[in-house]
Amino acid sequence: MKKTIQMLAIVAAIMLCFILFPSPVGEAEIYIEPTEVVIPTDAEPEEVEPYFPLTDEERELVERVVAAEARGEKIETQMAVAQTIMDRCTTRGQTVTQVCTAPYQFAAPYQGEISEKTQDAVRFVFDDGAKVFDKVTHFYASHLIDPPYWTESKEFKGEINGVSFYADR
Repeated sequence: MKKTIQMLAIVAAIMLCFILFPSPVGEAEIYIEPTEVVIPTDAEPEEVEPYFPLTDEERELVERVVAAEARGEKIETQMAVAQTIMDRCTTRGQTVTQVCTAPYQFAAPYQGEISEKTQDAVRFVFDDGAKVFDKVTHFYASHLIDPPYWTESKEFKGEINGVSFYADR
């Protein structure tokens, strides 16, 4: 299935080149013989192990915390918040539930409907292993408040859309 899609993309790219950059020779014609592409409809999708497996309950908790912290932000910001949760789990040896429900660490889980963008952000980080930064363990809304005391002991990693991200040193 992957090879079929890749082949279609290559053929489309070549055809686009011929359209955008026609031959300088006026009478030259280029003909590409069409090929039949068969996409099986009964093919099983490849099973890929998630980068950081989550139970259904953990996934919902992470999505709700990301929504509470970054709902309405760009997907990169939401991914960085999700990565903060994952990186805390791995660096501190804690479960997702322990990290997400630790006192005074994250906003209370959002109780509304979770957007597709938030679900995608969590999936990209936890299932696919996507990272916005090499490691992040803290963040705050730098466009809303002054830097918290803890920023002095952390390594600044970057800012996305007015949210500053840090890591333990």
